[in-house]
Amino acid sequence: MKEIPNNRCCVCGGKIMSEEDLTVCENCNNIYHKICWQEVKEECIYCHNKTQKEEVDNDKSK
Repeated sequence: MKEIPNNRCCVCGGKIMSEEDLTVCENCNNIYHKICWQEVKEECIYCHNKTQKEEVDNDKSK
């Protein structure tokens, strides 16, 4: 599992350990664990935006 360096979830403060576990606020770029994003009802705790960025997958094998 590839760790995302220096990235902590805005809700729980835990490290984001992989891109698969990452959700990014489309408006302010704050990051969340996917489960934490769901716990806050998919609304950014800072800007109150309710949409997330589509994850960009740079390393998918085809």
